[in-house]
Amino acid sequence: GDATCFDLCYFRREYEQKKMGDVFALYKKLFDGRNIVFVGPDQPRVGRSFRALVKDGVIKSPSQTEFLSVPERDEFAAYEELLQKILEFRQADAVFIQAGPTAAALAAELAWKYGVRAFDAGAFNVSLDKAAKVHGISF
Repeated sequence: GDATCFDLCYFRREYEQKKMGDVFALYKKLFDGRNIVFVGPDQPRVGRSFRALVKDGVIKSPSQTEFLSVPERDEFAAYEELLQKILEFRQADAVFIQAGPTAAALAAELAWKYGVRAFDAGAFNVSLDKAAKVHGISF
């Protein structure tokens, strides 16, 4: 999954047509009743962490959430370690990775080589937090 599918600025037409509820419903479907692994920094460069969003109830529909921290900088140096740790979450329905350009490479390898549903989450945390604050929506 490409990070741009989670960036609200790409949904201008839906916003103008007042169809953001449809977009948010699709976002929620990604989590609803699933076992989710969030891979990302404890302190993202932009926005609040996925861990904080779960703690504060912005993300609350997964049946289970797990968190794997990545280094704040030079995430690619930890690529192999991250890959192995992600593969340990055998019950995961989806993995959302926030790790700069490393996330795209990890998501691709996880999907193609290991059959894991993985997404480069990009700034998805910011989109979810904004939807919660502006529209009162939780996921």
